Amino acid sequence: MMNNAQDNKMPATESANGHLRKANATYGDSNLSDEEKIEAQARITSIAEETANKVNEIFSSIEADVAPKNKALELLRHVVSKYPAESEIKLKAPDICKHAEFKPYFKKGDVLTLWREIFETSLDEKAEGDMQPYEREIEPYEGEVNGAELLAEIQERLTRHIVFKNPEIQSFSCALWVLATWCIDSFNFSPYLMITAPEKRCGKSQLLGLLAKLSKKPLETGNLTAPVLFRLVQKHHPTMFIDEADSFLAKDEDLQGVIKCGIERGKALVYRLEKTPSGKFTERHFDCFGMKAISGISAKNISDTITDRCITIELRRKLTSEVMPKVRDVPGELWSVLNAKCSAFAIEAGAWLEKHRPKIPTSISDRDADKWEPLISIADYLDYAFPNEESPNYYGEKVRVCAETLSNIDTDMPLNVELLSDIRDVLNDPATRNPEKEYILTTDLLQALIGNQELRWANFNHGKEMTARQLANHLKVFEIKPKAIKQEWNKRGYMKKDFLDPFKRYLATVLAD
Repeated sequence: MMNNAQDNKMPATESANGHLRKANATYGDSNLSDEEKIEAQARITSIAEETANKVNEIFSSIEADVAPKNKALELLRHVVSKYPAESEIKLKAPDICKHAEFKPYFKKGDVLTLWREIFETSLDEKAEGDMQPYEREIEPYEGEVNGAELLAEIQERLTRHIVFKNPEIQSFSCALWVLATWCIDSFNFSPYLMITAPEKRCGKSQLLGLLAKLSKKPLETGNLTAPVLFRLVQKHHPTMFIDEADSFLAKDEDLQGVIKCGIERGKALVYRLEKTPSGKFTERHFDCFGMKAISGISAKNISDTITDRCITIELRRKLTSEVMPKVRDVPGELWSVLNAKCSAFAIEAGAWLEKHRPKIPTSISDRDADKWEPLISIADYLDYAFPNEESPNYYGEKVRVCAETLSNIDTDMPLNVELLSDIRDVLNDPATRNPEKEYILTTDLLQALIGNQELRWANFNHGKEMTARQLANHLKVFEIKPKAIKQEWNKRGYMKKDFLDPFKRYLATVLAD
């Protein structure tokens, strides 16, 4: 862009052009003699040469002025590229503009504009090799895709690399979950996966990475904040894979809130105030809906309000005799073909899945029904489009067994329900059960809960045992309150009958007769 000094040079050429037009008009006059025409022609040539000289002078002057600015622009581009975070460049921009190389040419707005050109390049302008996996749109497979065979191929790939606690149930569920990531546009709920194990080196990260290879637009991370999550999901709609969640998720309540709200379409919205270019603040919402897989050593170390939204997959450490090939050793072409087949499957099944409303097992809760609905829908579609020889409802029956099995494991329980379940076990245990007594003392109940090292209550209070007050607070939500037991000289305890209604409402089985 030319400056004012350069603009002022332009009238000189316009004046010369005016003289040239006038000379041409004179030369074209038919009343002129031959000598006058020769004289006019010479004058035209002279004016034209003068005009060309002046134009050359102007452009030489412009080049002399622009060259330093272009050099400064290249230097500025190099400096700005060192600050990929928008918040950081906003802080640094005023200082950058004060440097002697940039001060004559650039202001803060120019620095921010250049930053956006560098870091907010549209996906269409990016080369395929520069795109992250969560930015890529996969071209569908050109040949015919058999959905049942595709599911079997995904399940076989999972069991080849991973030791599941319940291989048939859990690998089948994970394979359906992979297909659900490709068909997510047809669903109103996004089931989460919680990958957990009792100890380290059980293959949690291996399974997470394997699922990422198979899923649509995977984004893998070992740590992130709430603003990063909802902005990434809003912009790219990826399938999130969050590793080692037990090490940081419990400390970040904002991140927990964003993850929890992302399960239902239309309600997975996060609102924030953002500053406009004019300096005013305006509200903006971010859509956090999408599939997520989370891994951690123990689901008990992660908020129960998150695990309640997850299908829990438990792994086991492999034996020395078990040989499991590494995911990284699988040729990339295999993943590309599987991804293309999954993309084609989603296109073929999408309309059917969008209209289908599957029958959900009555034995699972409403929350479990929401997260299993997409997987059950896909199984029903496989029965419809690719019927199995064993049974016309082969896939549908199998996934419903998976739903009932995986919806009733302990790691899926909210904290208060887990406590209620453990109290039920104490009251049913022959060692502590006393049919003649209609009550149980608080001290006896706590001793039974804390004495079982497999339960969480011995280390419940930051490594210390659960107290009587904490027990009372957690049971209060079920309207179960301690009372003074007259038969025990007014010691505090609980009436067994007070547990019966919560047992019926929240647990599958109740007190033994």
